[in-house]
Amino acid sequence: MRCNWRRWLWGLIPLAMVTWVAITLEHGRIEQDLAARAQQSLSQGGESWATVKFAGRDAVLSGRALSDEQPADAARSIRRVWGVRAVENNAALPKKVEPFQWSARRRGNRVRLVGYVPNRATRQTIIGVAKAALPGLDVVDQMSTARGVPAVDTWLAGLSFGLKQLPLLKRGDVRLEGLNLTVSGEAEDADAYRKLTAALANDRMPKGITLVAATITPPVVSPFVWSLQSAGGQVVLTGHAPESARNALRGIIKSEAPTVTAVDKTQPGEGAPQGWREVAEAVLKQVLRLQAGDAEIKDTTVTVSGVAADDASAKSIRAALRSAVPSGFKLTHQISVKETPAPAPPRTDAPASTPTIPSPEKEAQAKAPVDAAPAPFPSLELESPPPIPPTKDLEPPVQQAKPALPAPPPVSPPAAAPEAKTAKAPDPPRLQLEPPPAAPPAKDLMPPSVPAPPKQEPPKAAAEPKTSVAVSPPPAAAPPPPAPAQDACTRELGKVDTSGHILFDTNSAKLDAASFDLLNRLAAAARSCNGLRIAIEGHADTDGSARYNKRLSVRRARAVENYLVEAGMARRQLETIGYGYDRPAVPNDTPENMAKNRRIEFVIRH
Repeated sequence: MRCNWRRWLWGLIPLAMVTWVAITLEHGRIEQDLAARAQQSLSQGGESWATVKFAGRDAVLSGRALSDEQPADAARSIRRVWGVRAVENNAALPKKVEPFQWSARRRGNRVRLVGYVPNRATRQTIIGVAKAALPGLDVVDQMSTARGVPAVDTWLAGLSFGLKQLPLLKRGDVRLEGLNLTVSGEAEDADAYRKLTAALANDRMPKGITLVAATITPPVVSPFVWSLQSAGGQVVLTGHAPESARNALRGIIKSEAPTVTAVDKTQPGEGAPQGWREVAEAVLKQVLRLQAGDAEIKDTTVTVSGVAADDASAKSIRAALRSAVPSGFKLTHQISVKETPAPAPPRTDAPASTPTIPSPEKEAQAKAPVDAAPAPFPSLELESPPPIPPTKDLEPPVQQAKPALPAPPPVSPPAAAPEAKTAKAPDPPRLQLEPPPAAPPAKDLMPPSVPAPPKQEPPKAAAEPKTSVAVSPPPAAAPPPPAPAQDACTRELGKVDTSGHILFDTNSAKLDAASFDLLNRLAAAARSCNGLRIAIEGHADTDGSARYNKRLSVRRARAVENYLVEAGMARRQLETIGYGYDRPAVPNDTPENMAKNRRIEFVIRH
């Protein structure tokens, strides 16, 4: 039987249709399977940058490689996948940048990230680090991908260190070129300036990172204020000063006044007017010539005040200041001369009339009976005087000290001596009215007492000492020097506890009632101390600026001065000084110690 092949053609038609349907239905599943296995192979080979797609069994490789070798390595990984027929390599390489640059720029509250990153994953890491280091700031990503990054781990460490410095800058840039770091900008404040200076020290850099430049300027200050106070062997500098001038000012203190202690509390700052440094140096030199003084430079206004040793020094300092301050600055000075202590006033317990001074011969006659009759006066007992005969001429002892006493009787007529002896016998009890420390020695007091036993004394010899006592006790022949009276006053003041502190509330110059007792005792003891001066020193704590506390301490000292004057002291005996917080009694580290430093201290001067 012969085969008819044409009949078999009709059987191929349904077979082709079944095959076409099978291929159409399974095509998508085959491509998905091949793509999944190819992507897995790329990941295992470390080619996560690459992506692959399939058209049937043919693979298409794409993506941006990081090196020249990566595209070929990825294509080989895909070809090893079973079922892949061909690989079309469309992988691209980013541009190569040398040196590899990256930077972060802060302007206000916005930070822009610009430059190059090696890949997408590194980009996301950098954005995360920036947001963590700059909370509250707006981070803008303007980075692009490029080849040429150095050692990635070291590069990322330097980038992270730079981002951590941006919060300390008001405006500035952090730049990486390869592994070289540059930081520049204006510090947020003085504290930020110190932190930046410490952080940018080379020994603080991440390993492998080199700091090639650090241009950090202090914050701009307005108004630009700098001040100094000089007193008690100490100079305190406060306010702001350019960094370049701070060391120069400290050097002037060391060279011009090597024994003076310099306390530099200035903060670095920019914004000083032109010529500021020359003016500050000139002002400092002249203030150091004062016994005590202070100065302030506020922008272009210069104020100097203090006390000079003498008039010549004051004129010289004024002239030097006028010549040193240029026309662009305004100078105000208040240079006074140290006051010379006033001479001690005459004793108020002496008679106002001029005493009659006896001749040397009469003085010898007056002293002779004293040596001849020591027995009646074994000791000076003012409390138990000898009996006084009654007489109408006797006056109370207190009347002898009044300025209105009548003139003493003449010394020359000897005939009146016996009668005067009888009338003036009670003179010794009058001496007991004087304070014991001010009494003259016993030997000088005895001549007036000689007339008491009339039977042992010649009439003429008794009359002459009586005249001296009646006119001016102690006797005019040997007037006591003022030194014992001053020593007595010092002893009286020593009995008053002047070491106690008079405390004040914070920011107050009002006296506390608890201090009145000490002030009253001081005034009572000092009222009889003519010729002595008392310095009232005011002190404050560190709450507030140096200039404010200096003025506050002066106000406190004047408040004490006014109280003592109302209590009866003479204002010429008092002197007020304000030291501010320059002389603390204890450290200002607790509220209790700060209360102790808000005080008044007294210094007694001859």
